[in-house]
Amino acid sequence: MPLIPGWLKRLSWQTVAVAAVTGGIVHIMATLVLPQFARATAFQRIASKLSLNAMHVLPPATPDAQLLPFLSADERIAVCKFDIEAGPVDVTAVLPEKGWSLGLYTASGDNFYVIPAQDMRRFEVALTLVPAQERFFGTIGLGKQVDLSATQVQVPTNVGYVVVRGMSRGRSYTADIEQTLKKARCVQRKA
Repeated sequence: MPLIPGWLKRLSWQTVAVAAVTGGIVHIMATLVLPQFARATAFQRIASKLSLNAMHVLPPATPDAQLLPFLSADERIAVCKFDIEAGPVDVTAVLPEKGWSLGLYTASGDNFYVIPAQDMRRFEVALTLVPAQERFFGTIGLGKQVDLSATQVQVPTNVGYVVVRGMSRGRSYTADIEQTLKKARCVQRKA
């Protein structure tokens, strides 16, 4: 019995190369497009449980109960669903040690801003979320201008999520982590 079938011997190297490249392109496109068909993002799953512009500490993840998928047992999370349609939103949080972070996400789950905790230093975060300004060629502002400072973050969409993530160092620190997460705030600024 021959090792290589006759029809395979008749294929040219160009045909094999085109087939390999086409297969690679189809694979990459399927990988990039497939998430767009997901029924709901992780944030959309918990959106109904969150009130607007208020920080909520999620319960600890257990094998039987996880509000967000793939949460680690040593990780605690506080989430705020913000809406800047009516005006800026002020966010404050404390990142007490390495492993903690504050991230800003769009409603579809795209991360656009993150602050990691500093090593060997308690880090207090105070941000104001403001709408992205309309720009003409990126340099000339049109319409109402917002005074941007180091504490203001331009948000690409009106609705999104603030996530404060804390890492546990053990069960004896559970109460401290819970209290630190409860101190995080996400409040609509009064006009």
